[in-house]
Amino acid sequence: MNDEAPSYKSFFTAVRKQVTAVRGSSHEPDENERINARATQIFIMEIYLQNYRRKHQFAWSRLPGIRAAHHRILMKFHWAPSVIETLSVEQLFFALLDDLEGYEIPVDAHQVLARHLPHKNSMTLLFSDFLEKEWLPEIADRLLPEI
Repeated sequence: MNDEAPSYKSFFTAVRKQVTAVRGSSHEPDENERINARATQIFIMEIYLQNYRRKHQFAWSRLPGIRAAHHRILMKFHWAPSVIETLSVEQLFFALLDDLEGYEIPVDAHQVLARHLPHKNSMTLLFSDFLEKEWLPEIADRLLPEI
């Protein structure tokens, strides 16, 4: 059991650890940049979804985990829930890509990213695929601070 207090730093560290566990550890600089870039994508998506949850949750549903992404896609595209539930994580991120473009994360979160992405072009090295187990929404439920 992890009793660490929620913080952007602990959240990013846990996401990066999950991506590394799925992708495997490497001493190659490009591979580490890819891991940081994927962790950043998940980090920003989770902050976006947390903010979405805060604005759109219901008394009977807080839109936990991936349900917030499903709800956003339902509201955005009006697809049937049965279709949305079949989307892969990569397809979910793609469907919400324009929502994330230019999305302003909190200053504290930005400072965490600045430490892990020291180069302006750090996000140019990306994995060509998105593995399902890289994103575990329960990490955010445990470690992402309230906005």
